[in-house]
Amino acid sequence: MTRVSVIVGAFVVALGLATPTGRASAQNQAFACANLNSGAIKIVAPNATCGSNEQRVVLGGALAGAHYECVHASVVVDPGAAYTFTPSSPGASFGSAISTTGATFNSILLQQGIYQIHLSGYGFFLQQPNELGFIIEPLLNNNPAIIPSWVLQLQGVGGGGQIFNIVGGDRLFSVGSNNSSLQFFHIPPPQSQASVISGSCELVITKLQ
Repeated sequence: MTRVSVIVGAFVVALGLATPTGRASAQNQAFACANLNSGAIKIVAPNATCGSNEQRVVLGGALAGAHYECVHASVVVDPGAAYTFTPSSPGASFGSAISTTGATFNSILLQQGIYQIHLSGYGFFLQQPNELGFIIEPLLNNNPAIIPSWVLQLQGVGGGGQIFNIVGGDRLFSVGSNNSSLQFFHIPPPQSQASVISGSCELVITKLQ
């Protein structure tokens, strides 16, 4: 049994995420399957059956949450560099499981648990024309395999370059150890070294369990 499977298995037992029947008795709960090898989590229908290498979990209300926005105003993000964020204003945050240091930051500390991330944005500017395939890659403790990336989708051309939006979407994932570092990196397409000027974005992180 791998270390991830031990973490996920112990976590499920400790928090009582799975009922004996595999069904939730309370309302407003979500159902998911946690992969015991990779730690990846996927939302499923209430009556869905998880795979042989997955643990069924029941997700309740949020335990912590934080709302951030990109630091923009012509901030250049070079290839392989991390995006910087600041607390959203106005915005709401609660709980102690999600924390940052400073007025601006490129690393967010997460405590052990199951999280959901929402990232969306617009107005990211690239001065070099005719380039596509940019992504925003989230790394948890420098591991790029845990959370799927977001795509920068071409919106149009203006100001001598290309304007991109973040294709919005939520990601669900598990954190196996306390004080895990979450960062978001600018990854250009292969053979490109193009920088991007950060646009406006919204980042919402919620701790579910």
